[in-house]
Amino acid sequence: MSGGIDWFRWHHGSVTDPKFRVIARRCGHSLATVIAVWAAMLECASASSERGTLVGWDDEDAAAGLDMDAQAVSAIREAMQGKTLDGLSVTGWGRRQPKREDGSAARAKDWRERKALEKAASSEERTQTNANERTPNEERTQTNAREEERRVNPLPSVGGAGGVQADLLTEPPDASPPAPPLDEDELPFAADHSAGYGPGAEAAPPLQGMDPPRRTRGARLPADWALPKPWGEWALAEQPTWTPEHVRWVADNFRDYWLGRAGKDAVKVDWQATWRTWVRKEAPLINGARASPGRPGRRSLLTEMGLIGGSHGQ
Repeated sequence: MSGGIDWFRWHHGSVTDPKFRVIARRCGHSLATVIAVWAAMLECASASSERGTLVGWDDEDAAAGLDMDAQAVSAIREAMQGKTLDGLSVTGWGRRQPKREDGSAARAKDWRERKALEKAASSEERTQTNANERTPNEERTQTNAREEERRVNPLPSVGGAGGVQADLLTEPPDASPPAPPLDEDELPFAADHSAGYGPGAEAAPPLQGMDPPRRTRGARLPADWALPKPWGEWALAEQPTWTPEHVRWVADNFRDYWLGRAGKDAVKVDWQATWRTWVRKEAPLINGARASPGRPGRRSLLTEMGLIGGSHGQ
């Protein structure tokens, strides 16, 4: 091995190069024999102390290695003069056999940088996943805090004197049919369909209690998120069979679902729009009550029939 290099290049088209046919005719030996001797010469030149020369070449040793006659090897070597050999030097060695691979250092550097970036991204993703996981004790603590908040701060009346009462701690004395639609003057939110709530609207304005949604970058639902009053009013108007208590129950499910999600699916650009989609996908109350666990509601039946999707994670 010379200079720490233990390899040489074998270029495409070598075995079909016309000059080897000329050499074969000169020496009277087969093309396959000429190619075999040429390969042995290249290996010798690569390992030579003066790389690219046949210093140390011996016809008899080469013949023994190739299981050939020494006179045949000598005849082939002499026929190569002026074609592939110039004395003891291999013609064009410096051009065809560089000392190192072109651009190998740059490619190795790029490879190391890509691996470093992939490792950093994987570490960041694991850290974010661990941050989103909560222990059972933390779950119980948050649940107790929400129950205490309900006892201390019940949902106030919706819509003033003409609105719907929202005492979430009191069960209705008996089931009653859904209330008739309210007049536009009595609605607890803007009745102007051009504002974004009606058919054909292009964008919904932000409700009170939340900053305008960012349209270019998403965010997770805040850990201390609580249902804003205007959002609850909208839900009561969108689902006429719902009660204020049911709105609170749906909001708790909404919060627990999105706080428990991890990854990019839990990042939203407009949480107000996500709430409206969630409410529209919920089933109406039947006689003022939710469907029992063993009795699917309207949404479950439609899901089983394949008419709608089966997940809120939109």
